[in-house]
Amino acid sequence: MSYSRRYSETVSKTVTVSYPSSQNGGSKSVTVSIPVDVNIHVDTIPFDSSIISCNNNIDLLTTSVIATEAAEIESRWRNSKKIAKSVVNGFFNFTRSEISQQVSELTTRVDATLIHLSELSKSVLDKKRQMEVDFNRISSRYVKVFEDLDKELSNRIFEIDKQVYQFSKNTLNATKSFFDGTLANTITITNKETTSLQSKIYAASSKKSAYDTIISAKKFLIEQNDLNNTLKKNIYNDSNSGKIYLPVCYFEYQAIENKKIESKIFVQKSMNFGDVSILKNQIQENKTNWKKISGDNAKSINIFINEQLNKHYNGSDSKTSRIINLIQKLTLDEDYMILK
Repeated sequence: MSYSRRYSETVSKTVTVSYPSSQNGGSKSVTVSIPVDVNIHVDTIPFDSSIISCNNNIDLLTTSVIATEAAEIESRWRNSKKIAKSVVNGFFNFTRSEISQQVSELTTRVDATLIHLSELSKSVLDKKRQMEVDFNRISSRYVKVFEDLDKELSNRIFEIDKQVYQFSKNTLNATKSFFDGTLANTITITNKETTSLQSKIYAASSKKSAYDTIISAKKFLIEQNDLNNTLKKNIYNDSNSGKIYLPVCYFEYQAIENKKIESKIFVQKSMNFGDVSILKNQIQENKTNWKKISGDNAKSINIFINEQLNKHYNGSDSKTSRIINLIQKLTLDEDYMILK
């Protein structure tokens, strides 16, 4: 794009001038200022025209390159498609021919095998018919022999056990005459007596069970009464006064930060002590009133603590062992104290 610029500047210069001779003739220096104005006009039309022409040529070149590339891609795609189609057709044609050849070979082998199996089937049927004829002939020959043997064995067994068979026959005849004769009413009488006896036995058994139940109930009531009497002897009445000892854990330690002696107290929630700080103050106020527990009481406490440790810590790892050792060190190795 064409443009114009204007530049203005003043040029100053000192010159020496002489003047004509006179009374005071001579020379002097004079500063002269000359204003300078420069107008510049730049014409870029030819350059712009060449750029436009170059852009048009580049666009034409780009279009031709894109068209060439598209044509090349399309040509490659068509050629690839033709090659793939040719390869696929060749593969399927080859596979089809191989399968057809194998099918024809297998068909020939199957036909031959079927013919051989048919011949074998006919041979097996002929052998089966021959075996049936031979079996019938041989079985008919030995059936009479086995029948004669069975009759002979039956006669020998009857002769050996003839008395037993005769006794059985006589017994059956006697039983038949018993049920058919006048003694048939004996069965009814015997049944009545048996039923009466069984009823008496059942009644006696029921009486025995009832008696055992009464004895068990009596024993239970006696034991219940003894238990109530024992509880009455061991339970304090509300009006009676007495001392009740409850387990409390109180310990003192020195704080690491300020080296002060601090204390804590632990009690079971189910005991309902109320404000624990009151109990803590009472223990601190009665520090001088502690006395040592010894003898059977200390042994009982040690046994109880060992039982609780075995119940709650069953593991054999190092952590459980350290916990048990620490608890034993805090309890079993120390003397037990109680407030007076």
